Amino acid sequence: MQGKWVGRCRALAFGVLLTVGTGIAHAAGDAERPIRTDRDGVYEAGPWRYTLRITNRGTRSQGTHGTLFYAGREVPEPAHRNDYYVTPFGKLYWVGDPPLLFGAHGWMPKPRPSDPVGTQLPDPATLARRRFEVRLAVLAPGGDGDKLPDGWIQTTLERVGAPTTLQRGPWRTLGSSWLVVHDSRHYGWFRLRRGKDGPWHAPVLEVEYSGSLETLGRRPETADLLRPSPPGGEPARMALPPQPGAHRLLHWKSDSRFGPFERYVAIEVRAVPTGGADNAR
Repeated sequence: MQGKWVGRCRALAFGVLLTVGTGIAHAAGDAERPIRTDRDGVYEAGPWRYTLRITNRGTRSQGTHGTLFYAGREVPEPAHRNDYYVTPFGKLYWVGDPPLLFGAHGWMPKPRPSDPVGTQLPDPATLARRRFEVRLAVLAPGGDGDKLPDGWIQTTLERVGAPTTLQRGPWRTLGSSWLVVHDSRHYGWFRLRRGKDGPWHAPVLEVEYSGSLETLGRRPETADLLRPSPPGGEPARMALPPQPGAHRLLHWKSDSRFGPFERYVAIEVRAVPTGGADNAR
């Protein structure tokens, strides 16, 4: 009898705690149990923690929200939908966070069916040793640049119906000083700089502008990014995924009595080689 009791205590001490709905199970193999997406649940194993929450249950607006944590912090949004982590609970895919009540949001055990499976993400513990740089290029009507856009820039422009005959200027690394895209009395201003890194060393952009600004090809990062910001006021901030190859395409537009004026800015995240300089302030 005493031997059985000791065995049970060891199973509890070394097993994985899994909370599903209102029930709690203790067993060494629970980390491999498939995640149930039809009920609320909390799954824990080592530094990993995954929560699943059902909203508006039983209605046409029912939604499923998955949140993934590592070492007590929520993992960053990756560069692409269906990028995934391999966790003790199986693969968890980033399916996006659409501004809709229904459907899947966040991290899910199955990829978004309308998109190809993405890239396996490195263990979040490795982000503590990585640094990233941000570079940008301005796209403008012919004559202001040196190359036609290609790759992901061209694809994004085509997808949103924007002009594809823009000229791309040279790539420039973004630092802590303001990089001025435009500043004039008639059309206003638009400038960017690198802010202080966010959690997981995620690069952060700080933006000041008049007129309007939007992120093309995806939902805006933050509502603040769509509000004009006066010079000297608090700049808008946008976090970028801490992942080489992450990119954004911004569209700035200003109207005046001389007519509309617009610029596009392509932004890319790149890894800084080991021992390289850190551009963050």
